[in-house]
Amino acid sequence: NCGIRAALQAGMDCLVLLNQDMVIETGWLEELEKVAREKPSGIWGALELTYDGQGMDPANRLNLFEQVPEILDDLLFGRLKDAYKSRVVFGGCVAIHRSVIERIGYFDELFFMYCEDIDFCQRATRAGIEIWFLPFFRVRHRCSLSSEGGYENPRIARLNRRGWMIISLKDPLRPFWRALAAELRIQARGVLRNVLWLRWG
Repeated sequence: NCGIRAALQAGMDCLVLLNQDMVIETGWLEELEKVAREKPSGIWGALELTYDGQGMDPANRLNLFEQVPEILDDLLFGRLKDAYKSRVVFGGCVAIHRSVIERIGYFDELFFMYCEDIDFCQRATRAGIEIWFLPFFRVRHRCSLSSEGGYENPRIARLNRRGWMIISLKDPLRPFWRALAAELRIQARGVLRNVLWLRWG
């Protein structure tokens, strides 16, 4: 958020957020500019590859096939488009038009690590802002470099659960008390499962 504020104050119309564990692919910015000229406002997400560039980042693959199902057909039949509408793109490499920030605000600082990008995209979708996945806007991601082992690290797993809990509690389509009750039920089941496993596992 500090960087976004500084860029907007400097008069920038478009911001690119890039994680420190990304390596950019040749021509990535040109691909972004090409699509951004045709769709001059909104949010644009990159295709995140593995660090060696030989495959797709596992989390990005899951997100892609959940949020942009029609891309499967296009991949199979070799008719990949420059842009696909999506509900969510990951914040590891994302471009945001300044009008988006002016309309829905900054990233929610309730989140420390994980899920802040999902929350941001959900808020954008509810505000009618277009989100685009760009398959030729590519970066390579060194998975779990910052999180020291990814979800196998207990601290990282807790942060991820915390992020999803906040998203659930912020859901405007569900009363807060009902969301809280659902989260407490999930947590209670997890505690009970762990106790039973320690006792009889």
